[in-house]
Amino acid sequence: MRVGCPWRDLPTAFGNWNAVYKRFNDWSRKEKLMGIFNALVVDPDLEWEFIDGSIVKAHQHSSGAACEQETAIGKSVAGNTSKIHMAVDACGLPIHFSVTGGEVHDCKEAPKLVAELPKR
Repeated sequence: MRVGCPWRDLPTAFGNWNAVYKRFNDWSRKEKLMGIFNALVVDPDLEWEFIDGSIVKAHQHSSGAACEQETAIGKSVAGNTSKIHMAVDACGLPIHFSVTGGEVHDCKEAPKLVAELPKR
């Protein structure tokens, strides 16, 4: 059994896995995925807001290649990791998020998340 969803294991209904991979990378580079996420955040329940962070272990071959953009992969005790910092509403639905290297503490990212919260 595999963990996660390798591109080659996508259902055939999505089309050729390589085309899906290229589209995903293109949309990520042009920040279209963030635009879609922001469009889906409609009428959040702002009675309470919460901030949380989750560490994601990166694959052992995930870093080291030459790249012009920041990869949000950091070194920690667990090896190569990324961290997803998220602001959620009272229902637990995401309002805003950021991805950093795994070594970045939640307290350093919290002011940025609070600044991105919708005004009441």
